Amino acid sequence: MSLPDYETMLDLALSKVKHKASDERFIVPGLQIISTKNKTIIKNLADIAKKIKREPKHILKFLIKKFAARAEILLSSDASFYQQINSGLIREAFSQYLKEYVVCHTCGKYDTVLEK
Repeated sequence: MSLPDYETMLDLALSKVKHKASDERFIVPGLQIISTKNKTIIKNLADIAKKIKREPKHILKFLIKKFAARAEILLSSDASFYQQINSGLIREAFSQYLKEYVVCHTCGKYDTVLEK
């Protein structure tokens, strides 16, 4: 009984490895923020959370702590703050969230998994 040669075993091993497209650039969608007199709504929180593979509740919890504001996720998957918050500050805080919880500190890629 002979063993397969090195090239055959290498081809078999490589065929079983999942390949990821590392060349494509990851683009986070921009926040859609609507400010009214006493509310601030993030319209696309669920879409962004899905894109960065995080729970909307986790993102909102971070923003609530950042602004010391009361907020909730609405049925339409929007996030609603019960005070007016400058949209620039929200975008800045979201960028900080991405740096802390999404971007890999070693390689700088966005394809990370959040673990406890």
